[in-house]
Amino acid sequence: PIPVDEFFQQYDTLVFDESSMIGKRDTYDKLIGRIPCRKFFVGDEAQLPPVNDTPAINLGRANVKLTEILRQGKDSGILAFARTVHGGHVMKSAEMAEFPDLTVVKDHHYKSIDAYLTEHQIVVWKNDERHLINSRARCARGFDFMSQKHSHLPLPGETLMVDKNSPEQRLLSGEILTVLDVVEYNYRINPYLVTISCADSRGHVREIMISLTDTAGKARLHPNDSETDDSRRRREADRRGLRVMFSYAITCHKAQGSEWSKVVYVGSMMPFSSRDWKSHWYTGCTRARDELVVASYHFTHEEDDD
Repeated sequence: PIPVDEFFQQYDTLVFDESSMIGKRDTYDKLIGRIPCRKFFVGDEAQLPPVNDTPAINLGRANVKLTEILRQGKDSGILAFARTVHGGHVMKSAEMAEFPDLTVVKDHHYKSIDAYLTEHQIVVWKNDERHLINSRARCARGFDFMSQKHSHLPLPGETLMVDKNSPEQRLLSGEILTVLDVVEYNYRINPYLVTISCADSRGHVREIMISLTDTAGKARLHPNDSETDDSRRRREADRRGLRVMFSYAITCHKAQGSEWSKVVYVGSMMPFSSRDWKSHWYTGCTRARDELVVASYHFTHEEDDD
């Protein structure tokens, strides 16, 4: 690998987007802080902080702040909803009904959003919710994985999200791959490793070895394996294969930095239940450009919130 100082000598200025997620210990101190050039940090102070680290950039003290939001129109219900959340409140469902781009579902149980599994991007709080909803979304979209011998394998036409940067494959976390076919799968050697043919976000067709540790969930794919053997197979798969996940439902942290036309935000983190609730709700809801569905049990007792 080229030393950091030598690599960045060719640049005068670097711009870092989504700066609210830059961790001090793991990202800034180890990499960004060592880069010998001018740096600009761009981000939204209301969005989520880095996972298991302290924020390196204090966006509350930014030199310049933009006050006009351009993603949605000025009459957007999505924008109005996001502003109330940013201010520490949640719109009443009656108010939300006045906006054609807002829909309320008064429950956050995974079955309550079945009507939205084929066209909407689902944004959730917890990984357990993500796995449950992804299984239902696969069925809703016509992928009959339950009739297959290995239900955890992605089927042709399914989409996968890259879960970790891969310099070797020139793929970044968050990129979407469309599965074309399963090329090689040796279940007996390691059931968590498979080589697939896929199209990347630029339309290039390639063969990639991927790790199935996330798509398999918590299940042991070799039923006779001990917990130790299963952990060893999983570590090997994550080391050798590209880490991916089904992309129909993703966590709020994974959604940050992306946008979709239609989004369902599953608000299982209840308002006022944690100091982080505003960041979760604001980040999840602002992923939508044209249509936002907010599903939360919160709306069943909103009269008591005053």
